[in-house]
Amino acid sequence: MLMLKESILESKLKYYFGDNNVFFVKNKYDAPLLIKGYYNIKTYKILGNKISFLIVKDEKSFNLYAYKSHLKLLMMDIHNPIALYISKLNTHQRKSMMERKIMFLTNEGQLYLPCISTIIDEKKEKKQIEVIEFSPKTQLLAIFFFYNLDKEFMKNKLKMNNMSVSRGTKI
Repeated sequence: MLMLKESILESKLKYYFGDNNVFFVKNKYDAPLLIKGYYNIKTYKILGNKISFLIVKDEKSFNLYAYKSHLKLLMMDIHNPIALYISKLNTHQRKSMMERKIMFLTNEGQLYLPCISTIIDEKKEKKQIEVIEFSPKTQLLAIFFFYNLDKEFMKNKLKMNNMSVSRGTKI
């Protein structure tokens, strides 16, 4: 499984930066056992810059706060930028990491490497919700709305509450 993650990491990097701009560099650093238990370390030379990637071994138990302390420990010994490679980050984790300038790459097309001025966020298209039919209240509101009648008038005449009228007339 870990070898698969490493090959996906390399293919993602080559996809974003091109085959001629990404090279694997052998690690000269022997990580502490604590770090080896959580991550596998791979170093790549991207656009002339060495970047070490920490590949998360067990993503279910990944903890952002623990990662921050592991990162501090590693930054004392590794003298090139360190980025996290993980399959998926939730919105809170992603925002927190970007605020603290912690570099990362995900399988979902999110890449944040400020050391080489790169931010990529591939967004997936949202499915359009197709309205097939209007409810009776919405039909009445549509008729009143087309005649440019006042919202207060619609509320009183149709005997609806404020919330129904404001939702029905929201543009």
